[in-house]
Amino acid sequence: MPCDIVTYRHSGRIGDIGLAIKVTIRPGEAGERFLQRFKRICSKDGLFKEIKKRSFYEKPSEKKRRRAKEAQRALRKRIARAKRARTGK
Repeated sequence: MPCDIVTYRHSGRIGDIGLAIKVTIRPGEAGERFLQRFKRICSKDGLFKEIKKRSFYEKPSEKKRRRAKEAQRALRKRIARAKRARTGK
């Protein structure tokens, strides 16, 4: 018996539904296995991170600070990758 679970999340604008995660139970698949697969898909999509982020109000100044930190981290990663590529490691 095919059964669908559909989960929606907002795409950034309030009231605008963006992505939908759809997982169908495969014939003969155990419930635990299905749940594990669903959790893995949600995790890869970043749904859990999004839920945690939106569970509390984030002031605009905090959001700006967090984004600046993320940008610095990404820049450090990019520089480290470039260094490794040049040295051949």
